[in-house]
Amino acid sequence: MACEQVTVPMVGKILSVDVKVGDAVSADQQLGTFESMKMEMPIFAPLAGTVASVGVSVGDAVEADQLFCEIDLK
Repeated sequence: MACEQVTVPMVGKILSVDVKVGDAVSADQQLGTFESMKMEMPIFAPLAGTVASVGVSVGDAVEADQLFCEIDLK
């Protein structure tokens, strides 16, 4: 099965993780939020599928392009 990696776009801190492994997600669904430069920004699913893995937890400091989650394509 093909898998899409969703990454954090810039250095920051994870504020919420709104999905868990096995959750079905739709394109443009919010997966979580992170804070960078004192701004809260959502992370959205680029496509529909099932969450295969989650690479972060609330409170994690993250680097640019760090894995947020992987989505198996439907």
